[in-house]
Amino acid sequence: LRSRFPGTDDGPVRHVGAAQSVRLDVRETPDADDAGLFRLATLAGEEPFRLTARGAFRAVLLRRTPEDAVLVTATHHIVSDATSQWLLLRDLFAEYGTRTGQPATGPAAQSDPASGPAAVVAAGALPGWDEHVRAERDFVASPRGARAGAHWREVCAGLRAAVLPTDRPRPPHRAALRGATH
Repeated sequence: LRSRFPGTDDGPVRHVGAAQSVRLDVRETPDADDAGLFRLATLAGEEPFRLTARGAFRAVLLRRTPEDAVLVTATHHIVSDATSQWLLLRDLFAEYGTRTGQPATGPAAQSDPASGPAAVVAAGALPGWDEHVRAERDFVASPRGARAGAHWREVCAGLRAAVLPTDRPRPPHRAALRGATH
């Protein structure tokens, strides 16, 4: 989350910054009603990333009062996927609960214990990557995972795979494993 991707003569390179390189952008919004706050949160999430200068992660606190604020986090897909987002939320909820002395709240903590990987957090454990992968595999092997698989097979039945247009199609036979950045 603290990576930047400056360009070099050889193409973009990942640079990992110090922990303090991720900063919280606090924006005072004392006059915002709920609809206005939602609009401001949407705009904060839609701001373009400056991968070279500021990196691929953004945290914005929209604060109406010291006790009433909304945290907006956004990550570029170069450093994040759905699982990464889940892990980030899990850790944020756990840290918030630790700091306030209250149990963790939010989607991960409110999940049904049989619902899959989120159940690990609901049970009070904070898994690392290996535990998360184990929970994913357990979910897929469970009856609920089988129902979820059947659901998506039904939803996708009869669909053709997408054919995406490309301006640099692959050659019929791979000649080399050398890539380039354009």
